[in-house]
Amino acid sequence: MGDPAGQIVLNASNFLRTDIVVMGIIGILAYLFDLLMRRIEAKLTPWKGRM
Repeated sequence: MGDPAGQIVLNASNFLRTDIVVMGIIGILAYLFDLLMRRIEAKLTPWKGRM
């Protein structure tokens, strides 16, 4: 199975739905940024969540 968000973006690009393509790309980037920030937070504040 593929990535559902990626599938939506690819299908939208085939039908020239630029608004969906742009929002899909922004959503994917926001998700990746969130993962990155969580990892950085875990490295910088190792005591968080252990109290």
